[in-house]
Amino acid sequence: MDTVKIASEIFHNIAVGIASLIGVLAGTKLSFSYFKKKFKIKKYRNLYPEYDFGQDRKYSIVRPVGVDALFLIEWKKPNNVLHHIKNPETLHDLGYNSYDWVSLSKNEYKDANKGDVIDTTK
Repeated sequence: MDTVKIASEIFHNIAVGIASLIGVLAGTKLSFSYFKKKFKIKKYRNLYPEYDFGQDRKYSIVRPVGVDALFLIEWKKPNNVLHHIKNPETLHDLGYNSYDWVSLSKNEYKDANKGDVIDTTK
């Protein structure tokens, strides 16, 4: 009887230890991805601040005619710079979903320089 009790206590202690180790490893991975995403959001918000958005401002969200994608455009002369917004989650994370989209013609799209891909999900 004592051996069964001792064996069950040993098994219980090992199981608790393994569960704790798994919890630490999973928690570390989750917290790393959380802070990585927060860092990317802060980086992009510093690069493209909200107060510079708008129709007659430095940045706008554009959807070119005939292209099924959204871009953040930097209005620069002589050529504008288009930064591809990878997915709707990125648009929402950065708070850019509240801005009006500007339409861009095919010629303006072709003439614009291609910039970075903005993605907060990876």
